[in-house]
Parts: sequence; structure tokens; C-alpha cells
Amino acid sequence: GFTELVRDKALWNRCADAAKTWLSVTGLNNGFSHIELFIDANSTLRPIEINPRISGMSGYVNKTAKAAHLQSMPDLLVDA
Repeated sequence: GFTELVRDKALWNRCADAAKTWLSVTGLNNGFSHIELFIDANSTLRPIEINPRISGMSGYVNKTAKAAHLQSMPDLLVDA
């Protein structure tokens, strides 16, 4: 099943802390990144993908930004 992280603040914080650690270990300390993780049966966080890239143009993050009248990741890169 899927868990809505926004409703589980403790899980959200664990995922955010793990993501920060993984980014630091890989040397990705500045810029956009894409992280996917899996939570196993023992509640251990397992990284699936850690890459220095923006989300896809039609990805959830960009759609949400546009809906909120904010800049998408590609917009931010163009303005940089």
C-alpha cells in the first residue's frame, strides 16, 4: 500500500532526514535532485534512485507548482 507522508509527520521527517543524508554522502549538496525510496516491511528506508536532475516536465511537482501559480523546476532553471 501507499502512505500519505503529509499525514504522518514522523515518517515525513525520517524520509527527509534520509534524503539529506543520501544527498550529502553522494556529494549532491546544491541544486535539484530526484530521490525515490522504498519502505520495507521492517520500516527501513531503502533508496531506489538518487540523481542530480529535475523532475519530468509533466511530473507532479511541476503540475503542482503551476496550479499554485509558482515557477516549475524548468522555469527556475531558465531564470537562473
